[in-house]
Amino acid sequence: MPVRLETDTIGMLLTDVSRLLRGAFDRCINASGLGVTPGEARALIQVAATEGIKQADIAVKMGIEPMTLSTYLDRLEGLGLVERVPDPCDRRAKNVVVTGKADTLLLDIRKEVRD
Repeated sequence: MPVRLETDTIGMLLTDVSRLLRGAFDRCINASGLGVTPGEARALIQVAATEGIKQADIAVKMGIEPMTLSTYLDRLEGLGLVERVPDPCDRRAKNVVVTGKADTLLLDIRKEVRD
């Protein structure tokens, strides 16, 4: 008889809920017309939540490759929403901060997601 594992364990349920929430977030951002992709929106939210965090740490928190994050940040920086600043403790690292221009978009993202 094949081995059967329970699918209603807390770990499996959290994994499913996480996947469903991410899908809903992605659909919401895609349909919003805010001018950013879901990945860019998630990156902007992470930067705003952890002001001055290192780029590498953002990638870890988001569970994405540093190169993918770099692409998101390049676009957000081009839109004037974030800035990369030198890390005062590590001259090789860059910290990321939001600009004042990001406030409106962050509020719009929050409204879209809550609706």
